[in-house]
Amino acid sequence: SAGNGLTKKVLVIGDSLVNAGIITQSMLDIVTGGDVMGLTLLGTRGSGGNKHEGRGGWTIAGYTSNYSDGTYGANPFWKAGAVNFGQYLTDNSIATPDWVFIHLGINDCFSQTDDTACSIVADSAFAKLDVLIASIKAADANVKIGLMIPSPPSADQDSFGLSEALGATR
Repeated sequence: SAGNGLTKKVLVIGDSLVNAGIITQSMLDIVTGGDVMGLTLLGTRGSGGNKHEGRGGWTIAGYTSNYSDGTYGANPFWKAGAVNFGQYLTDNSIATPDWVFIHLGINDCFSQTDDTACSIVADSAFAKLDVLIASIKAADANVKIGLMIPSPPSADQDSFGLSEALGATR
């Protein structure tokens, strides 16, 4: 009965795993499957009630810089030369979320070929993640933030490379 009668507003920021809408749809399915707490997903991407801020191939650096690509356009949080989550909410008429879930990291380390290089990239990514979190908290200190662990790779050394037609390995 926890959360009975409440509806939580949630924004999910992420890479292709969020962009696919499966993670967010699973959240909606749990709520519509009889959970006593309601859920409203927020964001500028997705369709219907399955909203999010997922962009395939994006990294923590992409969400914390003046980044743009030909598929998804410009970083939605980059405003006037800085990450400004509050302005993003205002510009898109999005209510302040109760929760922001961040599902990033796999693309940051994807091209690294050894643990040392990956550790260097991770240290830089964590500093950038701090910038994003600080901007969310500056918009509203009451927003709770959940960091989602990237999905583990397949047990098969070559499965991603085969499915994506890349020379990438586990």
